[in-house]
Amino acid sequence: MEPAHEKGRAPPLRMSQMRYAWRGRVAAWPRGRVAGMSHGFAAEPGNHTRNLMKQLKALLLAAALASSAGAFARTPLPLHIGGRVAATMEGERSAYHYQWPGVYFEAAFEGSEVYVRVADDTNRLRILVDGRPNAVLDRPGTVEHRIGNLPEGRHTIRLEKLTESQDSTGTFEGFYIPALSKALPTDPRPRQIEFIGNSDMVGYGNNSASRECTDEELFLATDTQQAYGPLVADRFGADYQINAYSGIGVIRNYDGMRPELSMTTLYPRALFDAPVAYRNDGWAPQLIVVGLGGNDFVPAVKSGGRWKDQQALLKDFELAYAAFLRRLRGRNPDAFILLVVLETFDAGYVAGNRSAIRALRKDGDRRIDLLTYPQLENTGCHWHPSLKDHRVMADQVIAYIAARPELWQATSNDASR
Repeated sequence: MEPAHEKGRAPPLRMSQMRYAWRGRVAAWPRGRVAGMSHGFAAEPGNHTRNLMKQLKALLLAAALASSAGAFARTPLPLHIGGRVAATMEGERSAYHYQWPGVYFEAAFEGSEVYVRVADDTNRLRILVDGRPNAVLDRPGTVEHRIGNLPEGRHTIRLEKLTESQDSTGTFEGFYIPALSKALPTDPRPRQIEFIGNSDMVGYGNNSASRECTDEELFLATDTQQAYGPLVADRFGADYQINAYSGIGVIRNYDGMRPELSMTTLYPRALFDAPVAYRNDGWAPQLIVVGLGGNDFVPAVKSGGRWKDQQALLKDFELAYAAFLRRLRGRNPDAFILLVVLETFDAGYVAGNRSAIRALRKDGDRRIDLLTYPQLENTGCHWHPSLKDHRVMADQVIAYIAARPELWQATSNDASR
């Protein structure tokens, strides 16, 4: 991999490119004898000949410069985008702003080098070439990162967000290739899975070797792409969205923090800090996995607050969660909705999830179910699931889906089923 600081240095012009630029007629030589020339051999050139030679040199120089400019110019690659982004136009180019975790960008090309443009001083971003890790950009700021010396031929490139950024926005500005390389299409995958949840779905501190983590250690140990959502999607060759936010609840966030936010207020948005609705006509997941409620019930409510006790909280939670799931069903009439809970967590949280399912089934919804995870080690940061735990959860969801292949089929969801 070439270092990013060499981004301004253009590769040398290949002789093959110069030959290409010089092909064909570059000047219209007059037929017959040329003034000042005898028997095809150059004598002292006359004015006409000198003028023609000057024109030839000028044309050759222009052709070489044109070839050089063509070699150094950059062509944007068509993108396939996974996750929620807000697209804007920066001059004549598109820019994609992101906050939700697990966002990824993919493209394909024929050539030997590619450039990655980002503006992000908050996140860690992994680059993969041909499915293999190539580099990690750690809070890179505004950069154009060059990947060169690839073998000539077809390549894929992917940029994926590893970390969580609740209060800041990163921007992806595209993949670019030299003009003489060839852009290739990247098609979306036929299957789509959406994951909605909290820190467990984010992959909060999942790479940590210790439960005790500083803020920096937590940042470095979080890898959403190794959380159970992407693992499940990879098993079934599906595109995915990770619509998750650490500490978030349905009506009450962890320990009552930031009461102005909840998943019900954040979920419709493309970005956390901008109340602009997310819209993507191409996003119609066949499966939606929802893991919410754990933060609503821990720690227990305090006296003098909004709820007098846990029972009052549970009553409001049941109503709000059922309403959220009904709105989710309205947006996705054919999707299968799978709620996931930890069996050893707070009893109110488990009861609230079961109550929400009963409410939707009473409506006639037959494409909704509950999956219970077993006891986990929780050796990640701050007692969160480890990489091993995420593998356990992924295996549970994979087994559930594999046993029900009909989940991928778009089926009318009504009470007659």
